[in-house]
Amino acid sequence: MKHKGIRITLIVIELFVGLWAVIGGVGLVTGAIPFLQMPIEYLQGTPFSDYTIPGLLLLIVVGGSFLFAAATILTGREVGVLASALAGLIVIGFEVVEVPIIDRYANTLATAVPQQIIMTVLGLACFGLATYLWLTEYRSHSFLTRQKQETTAFRRCVTYCGDELESPKLVEFHKQAPVAMNSCKSQVASGQCAWLF
Repeated sequence: MKHKGIRITLIVIELFVGLWAVIGGVGLVTGAIPFLQMPIEYLQGTPFSDYTIPGLLLLIVVGGSFLFAAATILTGREVGVLASALAGLIVIGFEVVEVPIIDRYANTLATAVPQQIIMTVLGLACFGLATYLWLTEYRSHSFLTRQKQETTAFRRCVTYCGDELESPKLVEFHKQAPVAMNSCKSQVASGQCAWLF
């Protein structure tokens, strides 16, 4: 796996933000965490009548996206990098919406502004690191390019093996790409691929 240091940095950021979002979401929804309790008056002029919806958004959308990204980033697959970039954008968006709602009250500025700055910077870092990983590891073979390569290899295998393209066995074989494709290529190279179908 390339760029192990960047992946470890991403997972640390994602676990920190994800766990903090889960704690914050639970605190807003239940009111069980004293330092997270906020007066209901802060929601005047917003579409929310209480902190249930904002708390659930923080818990599920922000926390869930970061914990999912942390769980998938070390797999070395594209989905982890894409999840990390998306999680970074989600927390930035959450903070952009939070700022005009919370920061209009002077007594919240001392605690809210530093937290908002930290989460926005961590979201930017997550998005930036994920973008760097994408550009260095996956850019040259996007989803469409890889699908085209697998289809070409599949058709080549079919041509060499003499089976028809619509054969149910071949359709099932195609669904297993790219692992099955590698097996097909080795069988094509040795001239013995008919048994795969």
